[in-house]
Amino acid sequence: MASSLPSHINKALISLGITPENRNLCSIIVAYSGGLDSTVLLHLLAQSKYKKQLTAVHINHGLMPDAEKWAQHCQQSCQQLDVPIHVEKVAVNKQHLQGLEAAAREARYGALLKHASKEAVFLTGHHQDDQAETMLLQLFRGSGPAGLAAMPLVSAFANARLVRPLLEITRQEIRDYANQEKLQWIEDPSNQDKSYSRNYLRHEVMPVIRQHWPGVNQLLARGASHQAEATELLKKLAAQDLLACRVTTNEATGYDCLDLEKVQGLDTLNRKNMLRYFIDKKGIPVPGSKQLNHIVKQIGRPSVSGQQQISWHGGECRLYRGQLSISRPFQVIDRKTRLSWDLWGEGNSSESVKPLVLPGSGRVLSASKGLGSGLSVQRLQQGPVTVRFRQGGESCLLPGRGHHHKLKKLFQEAGIPPWERSRLPLIYVGEELAAVADKWVCAPFDAKKNEAGINIRMNPAPE
Repeated sequence: MASSLPSHINKALISLGITPENRNLCSIIVAYSGGLDSTVLLHLLAQSKYKKQLTAVHINHGLMPDAEKWAQHCQQSCQQLDVPIHVEKVAVNKQHLQGLEAAAREARYGALLKHASKEAVFLTGHHQDDQAETMLLQLFRGSGPAGLAAMPLVSAFANARLVRPLLEITRQEIRDYANQEKLQWIEDPSNQDKSYSRNYLRHEVMPVIRQHWPGVNQLLARGASHQAEATELLKKLAAQDLLACRVTTNEATGYDCLDLEKVQGLDTLNRKNMLRYFIDKKGIPVPGSKQLNHIVKQIGRPSVSGQQQISWHGGECRLYRGQLSISRPFQVIDRKTRLSWDLWGEGNSSESVKPLVLPGSGRVLSASKGLGSGLSVQRLQQGPVTVRFRQGGESCLLPGRGHHHKLKKLFQEAGIPPWERSRLPLIYVGEELAAVADKWVCAPFDAKKNEAGINIRMNPAPE
């Protein structure tokens, strides 16, 4: 009896606009472990009209004794199918805070990202049984709607898409196809290790549940779909609240901030929903329920102080002058750092000035030519240019002012938070302070009208 899988996968991809005729699609990349699921997925695509766009990527985690043999098996299988393959060997952090499974997944996705592009689509062999197991695992972890939504059919993956076209197909249907086609696949012995939560659930719990609820896979998949819909509604509500509370950019720090008074105006549930959305949108780990409740409670107090910091693993919430900002934890900056910077560049052209990465600050300085603005080129040539960090007691005479001001005073006037002040780079010519990041140029170094100048910009360093 012919399998319905080829027809199913074709319909699943077409429904997402993924067709062989799509000129904007340059590659379909299968995450190929060599196991049953990815073997069937790769075989299905290799027999389809998508073959010309097909590539396989095998990740060698190096965690099992037979890892090299598995990589060779995958290469041989792809050779037989006439499908190009890339083998990526990764180093897995065995001391990962979230365990070996999370570390392997992180390493695997990092290797796959090397192949991401706007025109690429990644396919994985996740199926209906995986979906049911994922939802139950999330339930046992106390997850909310987003976690209980389990795995979506399609999700963003860097600048590409990640698609799970077998999500409605059972493990048994996949196995039947593999046996029918006489496919060879790898049996990973770790899949039998019941010390892993998923394996225990798969081998001990699910068989018992199926005795009473034979259609448990479909029921859980339906439940995950309902949770996904609820999650989308919560995101839309959070986006509306975020828009109402957002201060586009804090001019002093360049960070996106929230208006604390407007955040406090939200009820507790909306506030929590919006903060969870805001943190996740910034790519920062969302704190657990207990920590998030603490943050929501702290920032909701009418008597909250003008300056406060609340930290969790991977993130920090900071309050200052009625504004709330979220960021990753700051690295400690060595205040003794002195960096040479040839601001005039080779050939007396600022176009040849290389950007300067500031260690520990997550920022980079760049320079561009100006006329009548920025640092005076003439003054820059009077001494070596170095970039340093604040020691305390520095002062600057701003253009148009009659006397010097301590940087502490200027920072207060500009509303620059205390935690930012030691992170701002100071630009020296010789032993004289010439500029404070891209905030101020001290008067003696300010380019006059029609005088050649160098404008400094400070931006986040690329990750």
